[in-house]
Amino acid sequence: MLKKLENNWNTNWESLQVSYNDQLHEKRRTHKKMNTILDEIKKKTLNELDDKMTNLKVSLKTIVDNCIKLKNELKRLSGAIHDLVDKGIAELSFIANKKCLEQVKQSEAYRKENSVKLESLLTFHADKDIEQFFSTLSGLGRIVLVDQGQFLSVQ
Repeated sequence: MLKKLENNWNTNWESLQVSYNDQLHEKRRTHKKMNTILDEIKKKTLNELDDKMTNLKVSLKTIVDNCIKLKNELKRLSGAIHDLVDKGIAELSFIANKKCLEQVKQSEAYRKENSVKLESLLTFHADKDIEQFFSTLSGLGRIVLVDQGQFLSVQ
């Protein structure tokens, strides 16, 4: 009887070891699955950051290009006015002066319109719901001990 009891416990021990190894594998699989999900969320967040940065770069480049264009046009008109005044052509210098004043007005309007956009910053706001959810978890799942048809829950 004792030999039979010993054999039963040894068999039980071996079964327990097999189930332990199976559960370790299942825990690793679950952990890997969660990491894959988190990696995908991170990837989407980084793509959003990249998209916003690209859009800001394009917007800022457009503003800078327009500023350069307006500045060059003002320089060109100013140079033309000086040349015309030096040559004594009053009628053409008057027309060039009018065009220059119009360009100055356009430049001022553009500067006022875009001065609000002088500084842009990107900031990250973590999803508090995700942080709260993870902080409430006590593990990746539950371990259940099955003993003769009875279930015992072990945390």
